[in-house]
Amino acid sequence: MTLVTVLAFVLLVGGVVGSLLPRVPGAVLSLAGVYLYWWETGFTEPDTVTLGLLTAVCLLVLVGRVFETLIAARVGGVSTVTATVGGFVGLLGFTLLGTTGLVLGTVTTVFVLELVRRRGDATRSLVAALAVVFGTFASRFVRVLLTGLVLGVMLFIAL
Repeated sequence: MTLVTVLAFVLLVGGVVGSLLPRVPGAVLSLAGVYLYWWETGFTEPDTVTLGLLTAVCLLVLVGRVFETLIAARVGGVSTVTATVGGFVGLLGFTLLGTTGLVLGTVTTVFVLELVRRRGDATRSLVAALAVVFGTFASRFVRVLLTGLVLGVMLFIAL
């Protein structure tokens, strides 16, 4: 096993780990690992069809990451403005307090803004806030599964 192959798999594992972390572009690391391995094998492994499918999976993860909060917000019945503000406050909370700040900042902001929008309906506002957070964590879980799938396929190809 060459150093370049080892580096490719370090990138692939980093892609899975990065999918768990808010600031790390896991799909980009996975894609870099796939293409580095492809380059190392003289553009023979993975074959063109598999390379295209792995690329499509990584691009799907990237696109999903951009829209995950808005999708979760729409499922929870939250307005786009509330979702955007909640995501921004959650990001600030993450910067200050880590994951706890992310969750508390997002839930609190979405709850308060939805409470105002829904004219005091606390139950629906709380459900909406929790739906946004649950949807965000669910999308993170899907990202990990998909980047893990890319890693698994590449391990199968390499072995």
